[in-house]
Amino acid sequence: MNWNQKEMVDPERITMEAFPLTPVLVTTLYDDGRVNIATISYVGVLSEGGKQLIGLAIRPTRFTHERIKATRNFGINVPSADLWKVVNYCGSVCGRDVFKLQELQKFKDEKCRLTLQSSNRIKTPLIAECPINLECKLLRVLELSKERASHDYFIGEVVAMHREKGFRIEDYKGLVTANYDFREVGRRLGSASKVWQKEARRKKRKNKTVNAWKYRVTKMLATHYNNALCHFTKIRS
Repeated sequence: MNWNQKEMVDPERITMEAFPLTPVLVTTLYDDGRVNIATISYVGVLSEGGKQLIGLAIRPTRFTHERIKATRNFGINVPSADLWKVVNYCGSVCGRDVFKLQELQKFKDEKCRLTLQSSNRIKTPLIAECPINLECKLLRVLELSKERASHDYFIGEVVAMHREKGFRIEDYKGLVTANYDFREVGRRLGSASKVWQKEARRKKRKNKTVNAWKYRVTKMLATHYNNALCHFTKIRS
């Protein structure tokens, strides 16, 4: 495409037209222990080494903004395309006014009737129907709204991850939003960059090396322990 064929548009359209967004269902806790579910579309992975970090952009007026700050933990539940009605509903009503989980049970579509699953590392439950679930602890909040931005940025550490048994990314029907429409993705186009593949192989080799080193150290310690035990037994005899 020739640059001269482009036009200047309002940058506020960036979220609707420049990037497809991947909505997730974020679970948080009420003060009384009930679970709130909110749809958050501004989600980003921030780290893949050391601490596993993930970020959520949330408006200060949102109930989820309040609840994450209060409880310091939250669940990220990645929906498949067949849960788009749940995603749509949870993003259209506020948890201050409506107990969404209860209201979803009244939907005619059985796919909208969600099941909660206890987490392993945080207090907030997860959504069983979502194929991927992340348990997150809040690290910090970047108050970008004080810089005239519309959202604050919540940075969480992923302390546990759950995935549906037999999950294959090739079969996964992902959900995205673009220009206020829900769309299904999943068609494979080709292999990723060789740089990424080299990094994946490097990590695999590193893990093998670490495991082999742990095995040798464990074997060495066991040998020393057995020798010391035999020596002690001879002395006592």
